[in-house]
Amino acid sequence: MTMTPGDLLTTVPPPAAYLVITALVVLESVLFLGPFVPTLGLLLVAGGLAYAGTLALPAVIACAAAGAVIGDFQAHWTGHRFGDGLRTGRLGRRVPGPAWDRHGP
Repeated sequence: MTMTPGDLLTTVPPPAAYLVITALVVLESVLFLGPFVPTLGLLLVAGGLAYAGTLALPAVIACAAAGAVIGDFQAHWTGHRFGDGLRTGRLGRRVPGPAWDRHGP
Protein backbone atom coordinates (compact mmCIF):
# COMPACT_ATOMS: atom_id res chain seq x y z
CA MET A 1 0.00 0.00 0.00
CA THR A 2 1.34 3.43 -0.96
CA MET A 3 1.19 6.33 1.48
CA THR A 4 -0.06 9.58 -0.01
CA PRO A 5 0.90 13.02 1.33
CA GLY A 6 -2.59 13.27 2.80
CA ASP A 7 -2.04 10.01 4.69
CA LEU A 8 1.25 11.39 5.94
CA LEU A 9 -0.53 14.33 7.56
CA THR A 10 -2.62 11.99 9.67
CA THR A 11 0.42 10.11 11.01
CA VAL A 12 2.72 12.96 12.04
CA PRO A 13 2.34 15.43 14.93
CA PRO A 14 0.81 18.83 14.06
CA PRO A 15 4.11 20.79 13.94
CA ALA A 16 5.48 18.28 11.42
CA ALA A 17 2.20 18.41 9.47
CA TYR A 18 2.62 22.17 9.01
CA LEU A 19 6.15 21.59 7.69
CA VAL A 20 4.89 18.89 5.30
CA ILE A 21 2.21 21.24 3.97
CA THR A 22 4.71 24.04 3.38
CA ALA A 23 7.36 21.79 1.83
CA LEU A 24 5.00 20.04 -0.59
CA VAL A 25 3.42 23.29 -1.74
CA VAL A 26 6.95 24.63 -2.40
CA LEU A 27 7.84 21.45 -4.33
CA GLU A 28 4.77 21.90 -6.52
CA SER A 29 6.47 24.90 -8.13
CA VAL A 30 9.73 23.12 -8.91
CA LEU A 31 10.43 22.61 -12.62
CA PHE A 32 9.53 19.12 -13.89
CA LEU A 33 8.39 18.05 -10.39
CA GLY A 34 5.16 19.99 -9.93
CA PRO A 35 2.85 17.60 -11.81
CA PHE A 36 3.87 14.76 -9.49
CA VAL A 37 3.15 16.53 -6.18
CA PRO A 38 -0.53 16.06 -5.27
CA THR A 39 -1.12 19.21 -3.23
CA LEU A 40 -4.87 19.42 -3.87
CA GLY A 41 -5.49 16.20 -1.95
CA LEU A 42 -3.00 17.26 0.70
CA LEU A 43 -4.79 20.56 1.29
CA LEU A 44 -8.19 18.86 1.36
CA VAL A 45 -6.93 16.48 4.06
CA ALA A 46 -5.37 19.41 5.92
CA GLY A 47 -8.71 21.23 5.80
CA GLY A 48 -10.47 18.14 7.14
CA LEU A 49 -7.93 17.85 9.95
CA ALA A 50 -8.48 21.53 10.75
CA TYR A 51 -12.24 20.95 10.83
CA ALA A 52 -11.69 18.01 13.20
CA GLY A 53 -9.56 20.18 15.47
CA THR A 54 -6.27 18.35 14.88
CA LEU A 55 -4.73 21.28 12.99
CA ALA A 56 -5.38 25.01 13.25
CA LEU A 57 -7.02 26.38 10.11
CA PRO A 58 -5.16 29.74 10.21
CA ALA A 59 -1.85 27.86 10.44
CA VAL A 60 -2.81 25.58 7.51
CA ILE A 61 -3.69 28.63 5.41
CA ALA A 62 -0.48 30.42 6.43
CA CYS A 63 1.66 27.36 5.60
CA ALA A 64 -0.01 26.87 2.22
CA ALA A 65 0.32 30.56 1.36
CA ALA A 66 3.95 30.69 2.49
CA GLY A 67 4.73 27.58 0.47
CA ALA A 68 3.12 29.09 -2.63
CA VAL A 69 5.04 32.36 -2.26
CA ILE A 70 8.36 30.62 -1.61
CA GLY A 71 7.80 28.14 -4.45
CA ASP A 72 6.82 30.84 -6.94
CA PHE A 73 9.80 32.98 -5.92
CA GLN A 74 12.12 29.99 -6.34
CA ALA A 75 10.59 29.13 -9.73
CA HIS A 76 10.90 32.74 -10.90
CA TRP A 77 14.53 32.90 -9.75
CA THR A 78 15.32 29.59 -11.48
CA GLY A 79 13.71 30.75 -14.71
CA HIS A 80 15.49 34.11 -14.58
CA ARG A 81 18.86 32.53 -13.84
CA PHE A 82 18.71 29.43 -16.04
CA GLY A 83 15.77 30.08 -18.41
CA ASP A 84 17.48 29.92 -21.79
CA GLY A 85 19.67 27.01 -20.74
CA LEU A 86 16.67 25.09 -19.42
CA ARG A 87 14.70 25.60 -22.61
CA THR A 88 17.52 24.56 -24.94
CA GLY A 89 19.04 21.88 -22.68
CA ARG A 90 18.58 18.13 -22.98
CA LEU A 91 15.43 17.95 -20.83
CA GLY A 92 14.03 21.26 -22.05
CA ARG A 93 14.04 20.14 -25.68
CA ARG A 94 11.65 17.35 -24.71
CA VAL A 95 9.03 19.85 -23.49
CA PRO A 96 6.71 20.84 -26.37
CA GLY A 97 6.87 24.45 -27.54
CA PRO A 98 3.28 25.29 -26.52
CA ALA A 99 4.04 24.22 -22.92
CA TRP A 100 6.93 26.71 -22.74
CA ASP A 101 4.79 29.44 -24.28
CA ARG A 102 1.99 28.82 -21.80
CA HIS A 103 4.31 29.53 -18.87
CA GLY A 104 5.88 32.70 -20.21
CA PRO A 105 9.16 33.67 -21.86
